[in-house]
Amino acid sequence: MFESPHFDFAGLMEQLAVFEKLMKKHLPKISKKFKAEGVETLMFAHDWFQTLFVRTFAGKMEVVGPIFDNFVEKGWVVMHGVGLGLLAMQEAKLLDMEFEDILMGFGTIGENVEIGKLLQVAEGFKLKLK
Repeated sequence: MFESPHFDFAGLMEQLAVFEKLMKKHLPKISKKFKAEGVETLMFAHDWFQTLFVRTFAGKMEVVGPIFDNFVEKGWVVMHGVGLGLLAMQEAKLLDMEFEDILMGFGTIGENVEIGKLLQVAEGFKLKLK
C-alpha cells in the first residue's frame, strides 16, 4: 500500500486513493460526512500531498520541517498520518459544517497547529509500510 515517495501524477492519484481508504477505516464519521456533502478527497488532499503540507502550514518551517524529515525517512505513510491527524484534530468542527464551509475550512486547517501534538495524533493511527 505504501511505497517510496513518487511525485508523478499517477503516484499522486494512487496515494489519494490510499488516503480515501484510510479515512474510511480510521475516520468513518468524517468519511461519511464528506460523502454526504459531496466533498471528494481530491478537493483537499491533493494540495496536501502535492506540496508536502507546505501550503497548509504557510511555510512555517517549525511545522513543515519535522513532517518533511519524517517523509524522507518513512515515505508516504507520514503524509497519510499527518492528513488523518489534521482531520482528527478538527473532527468536531468538520462534522458540523456543510460543503462550502468544509472546503473553506481547509484554507485555515493548518493554523495554530502544534507540531508535537499533530505528530503524536498521526503516529497514533499506527500506519505501516507494506
